[in-house]
Amino acid sequence: MNVLLIDDEPEILRCLSIFLSIRGHRSKEFSDPQGAVDEFMRGRYDVVITDLQMPRMSGVEVMEAVRAHNPNACVLITTGNSALSKAELSASESANACLTKPLNIRQLLDTLAKIEDEMNQDSAHQGN
Repeated sequence: MNVLLIDDEPEILRCLSIFLSIRGHRSKEFSDPQGAVDEFMRGRYDVVITDLQMPRMSGVEVMEAVRAHNPNACVLITTGNSALSKAELSASESANACLTKPLNIRQLLDTLAKIEDEMNQDSAHQGN
C-alpha cells in the first residue's frame, strides 16, 4: 500500500518508514502537516497515518482536509497523549483507527492488513 506518514518527530517517521518498507509498503514522510495534505491532493495514497498533536495543524485537521478531498480516505491517528480533551477524543474517533504511542508495531501492521483486506474486497465487488 502507499502510505502517507505525518509526524513532527523525525525519529518516529524514520522508524515507521523502515517497518512499513520491510512489510512491502511504500511510504512518504512529512514533518509538515500542510505539505503532507498538499502531497495527498497530488498523489495516490491508500492510507494516511498522522500524529494527533503537531504544531500548526493537528491530526484531526489533517484528516478533515484529506477527507474534504476524498471522503473515503483511510486515516489512522497516533497520539502520545493519553489525556486527550473530549473534543480531541471525539474528533479522533472518526478516524479509521486511533493508536497510542509508543506504537505497538504488531497492532499497526494488523490494522493496515485489515484495511488492505477491506480495500481488496471492495475492488472485487466493484469488478462484479
